[in-house]
Amino acid sequence: MTATHVHDPGRDQSTRALLAGWIGTTVEYYDFSSYGLASSVVFAKLFFPTSDPVIGTMLSLSTFAIGFLARLVGAVVFGHFGDRLGRKSTLVATLGLMGVAVSVVAGLFLREEGDTPQPPPRDPAPRDVADSGTAQVH
Repeated sequence: MTATHVHDPGRDQSTRALLAGWIGTTVEYYDFSSYGLASSVVFAKLFFPTSDPVIGTMLSLSTFAIGFLARLVGAVVFGHFGDRLGRKSTLVATLGLMGVAVSVVAGLFLREEGDTPQPPPRDPAPRDVADSGTAQVH
């Protein structure tokens, strides 16, 4: 008896879809985790230099939340267009939109050196109650 190998194209397509889904999920997780880390550590100082550090961090994390919610809206809108117009053309359109968005964000850093707002100077030492100018009773 000889073993006969039957090629199953459905299995190959399932394997490709599984691999593509795994890669997409991995890239998406990396994207959101790195953006979350950057928004909590770097973006407050970069985009909101004149605000309080806590408020700046909250503002940068709010941009992270808005991006997370916009992803859901984009899935609904572009899922509809993908069903109506075709997935390939919708994919090309979304990649083009992402390229435009990245270019706009990159343009934020092309300011002149003097245009960057500087944070207000901080008091080098916190003020003590004794330094407040009130009389102390001994």
